[in-house]
Amino acid sequence: MLNFSKTSLLPLLTLFLIGGNANADHRFGVGWSQWGALDDFDAGSVQVAYQFGEVESIWNLRFGFTGFYSELDTYFVGVGATKEWNIGQNWSWGIASDAGYYNGSAGRDELGDNIEFYSRALLNWHVSQSGILRLEFGHISNAGFGEENPGSENLSLTYNWVF
Repeated sequence: MLNFSKTSLLPLLTLFLIGGNANADHRFGVGWSQWGALDDFDAGSVQVAYQFGEVESIWNLRFGFTGFYSELDTYFVGVGATKEWNIGQNWSWGIASDAGYYNGSAGRDELGDNIEFYSRALLNWHVSQSGILRLEFGHISNAGFGEENPGSENLSLTYNWVF
């Protein structure tokens, strides 16, 4: 089990708070995610995300936080990065990855460990300057940290407010 102290989080928080362009858009997203897209573990969850502005000096990555809370009383909280490319005036696509903590429901260990990695491909429809509708297809896995590594896929739809 990995233990993180308050001092080890300080450099990470500093990167988030001072990184990026001062005029860059931050995003807050809320939506629904359906887990078990490719298997029989069907569980819905609420998804919440916060992304800071792009950091030009680090390949225009957008750092942020992602969280899920499922109807099975499980949750995931992670921190990671997103890279996006424009397709046209109102569309963009990207890839993202988060490392985080997963807490399974009582008596169940669905994903094999508390340390999990969530990777995904995303498609954004820029509805307006202040709103983005995002479709994601992702996979969560413990990357071999646990004795078992079943993983799960999800399909999510979120609305992201840009400010």
